[in-house]
Amino acid sequence: KEPFRGRVAEDCYFYNRLVLHGPVARTTTPLAGYRIRGGSLSSDLVKLTAGAVQSFELLEEQFQKSPDAEYRLAFCLAYAVRRRDFAKALFGANKISEGRQQLRRSMASSHAPISLAKSLWLLLLSYLPRGWQPTWPVSARN
Repeated sequence: KEPFRGRVAEDCYFYNRLVLHGPVARTTTPLAGYRIRGGSLSSDLVKLTAGAVQSFELLEEQFQKSPDAEYRLAFCLAYAVRRRDFAKALFGANKISEGRQQLRRSMASSHAPISLAKSLWLLLLSYLPRGWQPTWPVSARN
């Protein structure tokens, strides 16, 4: 099998691909530390969320071929979440049109009512005057 080709979000690709190979146990207990330093790939929220979207793009065909409808639905919902996260990071970097495009793509890929409502709500908020919009995440994390 082909490994992940990206330089960012390899863990996102790996963990989501695991599901395709059988049952996976999940825990909310932190099992590792994550250090973010200025200048590192992980310190740029736009690049980090773009990498997560890229990992889902690479996995989409495999999930669409899955015979398990639950896996396909869960994948679509998670993919929509990643696109919303990417959109918010883009808004925080003042890349408004790119963020709106991600939200539209999120709505196109997930037909679950709550997911659609979240994406539509963020899209509508992005058209409000800047002072009325939520505080979007800053693109640099330290």
